[in-house]
Amino acid sequence: SGDKKAQADAQAKLAIAWYYAGGPGNPKALAAAQAALKLDPKHTKAMAIVALYQLSKKQYDKAMKTANELENLNHKSRSAPRVLAECYLAKRNWPQAISALELLKQRMPLDPWPYQQLAGKYVQMGQPKKAMPNLIELHRRTMKDPKYARQIADICLAAEDDDQAMQYFKQIVRINPYEASAYEAIASIHRSASRYDKAIAAISSVCLLEKDSADAWTKMAMMRFLAGRANRSTEELQRAS
Repeated sequence: SGDKKAQADAQAKLAIAWYYAGGPGNPKALAAAQAALKLDPKHTKAMAIVALYQLSKKQYDKAMKTANELENLNHKSRSAPRVLAECYLAKRNWPQAISALELLKQRMPLDPWPYQQLAGKYVQMGQPKKAMPNLIELHRRTMKDPKYARQIADICLAAEDDDQAMQYFKQIVRINPYEASAYEAIASIHRSASRYDKAIAAISSVCLLEKDSADAWTKMAMMRFLAGRANRSTEELQRAS
């Protein structure tokens, strides 16, 4: 039986080598993995290659069956939740996809894919609060790209959490100082809180970036008018004019 196990291990190693050489859909990888499973039906590495092959061929039911067997044998498997997540996403079964993605996130905390998928699905399902920790983690890792900060800021705005939204809009303009829409959002939050001086400063950035935009100057006029009315300042009203 030791000899059988050594042969199974050798076939599984060969399957992995073919997998890396030709991708998950490589028939040689599948053949070697199946040979390993004939020798040892519970060989988890070979099972993972079979599940990934079935997934690559869109054989979702077969892939799910193999992945579930793999998960039952190895509760640390990274391939099982990945395959299950992909299958459930393909079948549009969001609750099961989310369970598999949450499991994959625990087992592969450095892989951005489950965070991206979870953020998207939670937003799609109208559960933005659950999307937030995933977006925050993605933002933390990609501080040179403002797209996740933008999603977080928009979710905060929708939830009327202006203070947290402001934090992320400020991060957006730190990453990209030319993002006029973020300055507009900052101005809008300041305006809601009657902080007109700060609102005017933010709109000034928009006017600087979009010198030829009538909309930007209209917003500046409106902001100066509101400031002038609130502070009873004739000078500010003249500037608005």
